[in-house]
Amino acid sequence: MLFVYDKSDAKLKHLYTNPRRAYKSLLLRLQTMGIGNWHDIPGWCDYDNIYQQRVDEAQDGQVFLEIGCAYGKSTACMAEAIKRSGKNLTFYAVDFWSMPIFPFQWFVNHLTQLRLLDYVIPLKMRSAQAATFFGDNSLDFVYIDGSHEYNDVLEDLNLWYPKVKPGGWFCGHDYVFDEFPGVTSAVDHFFAPDDKPSVTINGRSWCTQKPQ
Repeated sequence: MLFVYDKSDAKLKHLYTNPRRAYKSLLLRLQTMGIGNWHDIPGWCDYDNIYQQRVDEAQDGQVFLEIGCAYGKSTACMAEAIKRSGKNLTFYAVDFWSMPIFPFQWFVNHLTQLRLLDYVIPLKMRSAQAATFFGDNSLDFVYIDGSHEYNDVLEDLNLWYPKVKPGGWFCGHDYVFDEFPGVTSAVDHFFAPDDKPSVTINGRSWCTQKPQ
């Protein structure tokens, strides 16, 4: 018989006779210890300046969307910026969370720990499925950090660019050829036609503003 100590009320709150269930519960509790802000969440988010700028320039009622959330580091970064701003912004976080190393419950726990879950609408589904819920010209900002395989990146670009409003921003992560040739090749291919806007590079991110 195993006891799981619950720090929140300083007593043995749960008593399990199933060791596997007890271990899972303990792991989830330990995993959120020391999470004081989005910087403490495992993962990557070297584009916080992009997120902050989009929030700073946003008007009430705008809609943001992120593809690829993993443990929720970048999601928490955006949610924290929205919370601080006091603006009425809608923020969708899209990820299938199909990989065992990126469990959905960890994402939820991290956002809950930071009291940011109310500022996010998680969509636990594939990018292509999520795209069916949004009309063309309906989003003010989309950031893509999903699969880095060429065909998958190109699919995301084709799916989500039409969803961005004229004047809205369309960006993505890991535009680094030596590390992720699938990303750079897909982005270069998609934006090559003359009717597409030019792309600027900000650190590891690519960004473009959709023409009015």
